[in-house]
Amino acid sequence: MNKDTKVYKYRGSDDEEIFERDLLSLENNYFWAPTKDDLNDPCEGLFERKNVDNQFKLIEKVFAKEKSLNGVKEAFDNILKLSNTAHSKNKCN
Repeated sequence: MNKDTKVYKYRGSDDEEIFERDLLSLENNYFWAPTKDDLNDPCEGLFERKNVDNQFKLIEKVFAKEKSLNGVKEAFDNILKLSNTAHSKNKCN
């Protein structure tokens, strides 16, 4: 990683355990993020598949001669299948 690369993490908590965790992440140069199940908004991380497909199409137009995105699309679909299986009970209305 470039030494000039910066990551900003805006946190605020009166919870000493959370503060210690965040302080350790800064001291040890790693990024901590919760799992989807630990987020406090059941709609966090929702997206429209058509928007993702449109982004893939745009990327393919720009880089059509260089690389195929078939492997990336397949990996994305596999992640969605795993996620849908694991989180099928957590629906957002």
